[in-house]
Amino acid sequence: MSSPEPVTAPGIHDLTPYAQASAPKTQEQMKAVGQAMRFRFGADVLYALAGIEILGVHIFDPFGLITAWADDMADRANDAMSTALGAQDSANYANALLGSALQSNVVDGVSVSDLFNRAAATDLGANWTRVSGGDWGGSGAWGPSGAGLLVWTKSGGLTRIHYDRYNTELTGDYQVVQFLLSTLPEAPVLLDGPPSNMLRGRINSAQNSYVYAKVLNDSCEIGCYNAGTQYVFTTLTSMGNKPGQVWKLQCGTDDGTGSPDPLEFVVYRNDVEVWRGDDGGHSLYGASYLGAGMATTASYRFFGTDQWVPGRVDVWAAADYTAA
Repeated sequence: MSSPEPVTAPGIHDLTPYAQASAPKTQEQMKAVGQAMRFRFGADVLYALAGIEILGVHIFDPFGLITAWADDMADRANDAMSTALGAQDSANYANALLGSALQSNVVDGVSVSDLFNRAAATDLGANWTRVSGGDWGGSGAWGPSGAGLLVWTKSGGLTRIHYDRYNTELTGDYQVVQFLLSTLPEAPVLLDGPPSNMLRGRINSAQNSYVYAKVLNDSCEIGCYNAGTQYVFTTLTSMGNKPGQVWKLQCGTDDGTGSPDPLEFVVYRNDVEVWRGDDGGHSLYGASYLGAGMATTASYRFFGTDQWVPGRVDVWAAADYTAA
């Protein structure tokens, strides 16, 4: 089932369509190959260290911890190479939508978008309202890079979350929210927490009630918050997420036959439906829940020396929209 069609905005990032479609993802592929080579080298060194024996005893790895570390780095090398090999297929679709905005199909409906094509900053600017949090006082900035992307600037090694709500509200309960993730949230190791990029619809003014689709490195969690209490509808795992994919959250379905369902939700990845379901009666909607936005999490490393960072966002958009 197809999701709402985008309307391409001209002049995005002052690049030609060809440059949009090729340059960013070529760089992303090169970065992924470099990461794969570094992880593979690190894994080989650790395997060699773990294999040193004296009288049959692995003197550097008696408990297998170094081997486990090496296995993890080898897995990350494989993941990075898969990202490099698959990036262009995803980029062909994603960059065709670069700069796209959703067009409302509702009479007097509202469509909003942000291309982030402005000077570097530590927040999203005057069109957004932010609420921030994080475990143990974590810090870090989320804002435009100065080159048409939203990027995370690391600060410390603790978790930090920024909840951003677009100031212009939509007009109804049936909404679609989307973003283009130019990179994936990083994949943490061992005891570290996962970073994420979250689409949010039906946000109230306090930003403690909303429906969400939270994209992680290889999974997606869909749920809601009701006055600060979280309810998880489902978690999709082993998804094979790739850089450059467009994610959409549809709140409410209506096929126009007189049977609308405001409590059915749909998540799309590159216009392909990946989940459809209801909220179990937990989410809120109505005149107080017309906001749309996102939330972004950088997560802690076990030793608190650095952060795992979320993906970079190229475009965000939302609209009043009815669809089956």
